[in-house]
Amino acid sequence: MTSDVSPKKFQRAVSRHVDALARSVLTSLRTYPSPDLRAKLSLAASDLASLSISSGIFDAEAIMEDLKGRKFSNADIMDYCIPEAALLVGQGWIEDQVSFWQVSLSGARLYNLVKRISAEWVPSPRSDQRFAVLLVVCREQTHILGPVLLADQLRRANCSVTLVTAETGAELSSRINQGFYDIVVFSCSSLEVLETATHLVKHIRQEACVVPPLVLGGPVIDHAENIRETTGVDLVTRDIKKALSLCNRAVTPMELKVAE
Repeated sequence: MTSDVSPKKFQRAVSRHVDALARSVLTSLRTYPSPDLRAKLSLAASDLASLSISSGIFDAEAIMEDLKGRKFSNADIMDYCIPEAALLVGQGWIEDQVSFWQVSLSGARLYNLVKRISAEWVPSPRSDQRFAVLLVVCREQTHILGPVLLADQLRRANCSVTLVTAETGAELSSRINQGFYDIVVFSCSSLEVLETATHLVKHIRQEACVVPPLVLGGPVIDHAENIRETTGVDLVTRDIKKALSLCNRAVTPMELKVAE
């Protein structure tokens, strides 16, 4: 079968895709694990990567039992095992050891595993929540594994998170005007997504009654320069703590804001 897309161009596109699968928007809030735990997590990630591309049945329940049997917490699995497994699968494709359909299959399976783990999360009482975060996945972004992993990290940090996908600038501005958000975070995995984020930021700054801090993160940081100046966001970072440091309001995060 022939293709109109050059192999190099296709490889770059898929490389960005699997790279973004392997990363959350920003870095983890947790400290880096000890060498001993890191070795165990890497072994588990390798096993998970193999299972995720297998043509056999992907038994999520059995996989979770195995990982829990290795004394891993849900946070260990979400912050290290799943992202590293996705990265291993992506590297396998680049090295011609894994087919593209296996990459897609792996992404879907790992995403379902993330959803399963997230379902076990018990929200903190509203009074204990630190900040309200609006996490934006742009229309051109073809996956949401990274943003979903980030949302889980933020919720574990007692943040209230609203994750939205493919919304227009008008829809986002309306959402910001109707509800209270301490910060808006844009997930950008490629230059194409970055262009869309730029338009969204411009629309928000023009139409929102009160503009919360706007932060941009993701793998695109490695592929573009002067992102803050180009997009108009307040901060470009992978550091969650640095992003949340922009939230300085001493009000209840879920307080509703009335637009005048």
